[in-house]
Amino acid sequence: MKERPIIFSGPMVWAILGGHKTQTRRIIKPQPDWGTHQITQAWEVSAFEVGGVNHRCPCGIPGDRLWVQETWCQPRAAGADFQHPAYLHDVIYAADEGKERHEGCRNWYQSNNDFKWRPSIHMHRCDSRITLVIEAVRVERLQDISDLDAHAEGAEGPRPTYDGNETGEAGPPSFVHGFADIWDSINGDGAWDKNPWVWMIEFRVLP
Repeated sequence: MKERPIIFSGPMVWAILGGHKTQTRRIIKPQPDWGTHQITQAWEVSAFEVGGVNHRCPCGIPGDRLWVQETWCQPRAAGADFQHPAYLHDVIYAADEGKERHEGCRNWYQSNNDFKWRPSIHMHRCDSRITLVIEAVRVERLQDISDLDAHAEGAEGPRPTYDGNETGEAGPPSFVHGFADIWDSINGDGAWDKNPWVWMIEFRVLP
């Protein structure tokens, strides 16, 4: 069993804490060049070889653990001197701001020198509050995600889908549409349309 860090955005942190997110998808790098006959296969693997290139899931294999890195700050280390209990903790998480604004806290923004948010990639293991256990790893095309899996990705909804016809009539509600928006917000505009091969990592939160 190995432990590795994994970065999540604020909304995804809250989805995990709320029990709404039990999957994450990460782009396979480099992208494999598979033939049409291989695309239809279901890959229940965490490592494979294509064209002499070894691909190994960077998140690990079932049974491994992931500790979540998120945007954070250390107000006391920055010299903050406040009496309010919210400021007495060693670590404050940016995902909490905007979801649970502590009463009495003012100017809790990055521009405030006492609360200078630090990038998630710089978070240390001891400051992480969420540990995940990998349940399964799978390889698939991004747009092959099912509606059930899109819900497990933390997508809110379901939202109506549109088939692009002239009437603009809404199709059946779907979580996939919401997940596509999440994917573009994290990976950039047009990232969903590229439909890359991805690692699907299913996990549970370690109490």
